[in-house]
Amino acid sequence: MMDSFFEKYKVSGQWGELQIAGLLRSLVNELIEEGGLATLDMPDDVMLPLRMNAFKRAIRNIAQNAIRYGGEANIRVVRREEHVLILIEDHGPGIAEADRDRVFEPFVRLEPSRNRDTGGNGLGLAIAKAVIESHGGDISIGMGAHGGALITITMTRCY
Repeated sequence: MMDSFFEKYKVSGQWGELQIAGLLRSLVNELIEEGGLATLDMPDDVMLPLRMNAFKRAIRNIAQNAIRYGGEANIRVVRREEHVLILIEDHGPGIAEADRDRVFEPFVRLEPSRNRDTGGNGLGLAIAKAVIESHGGDISIGMGAHGGALITITMTRCY
């Protein structure tokens, strides 16, 4: 059942080669309008082959978690020779190394209260991972410069 649920996020939407600056600026503005603290640092001319709505949802899920558990979402995009890195960092307590793979599994919540008011249903990062991998990307979690979580998304560049 869960496989078919995630298939929806892997195949839905139209593909297009997009300049992602507009997509990410729009997302950051939406997060700020919703009362969150979010920043964006990126060059204007980064192109990626994407399904825009699905990819935006994936980044939104990650950024909302950063705001909810780490106070803010600082999004930075870095071009490499063959890849684009999308880095989303927060200033929270970080994610323990033992939980970093597990947090991408469906229904896993690290927030222990199980109170829906203090957290979601544990699908946001699982959906984000499914979408990013369906785009040929990779996602990982590490520790940011301020001790919070650092999500690194690696995508293949368009030339």
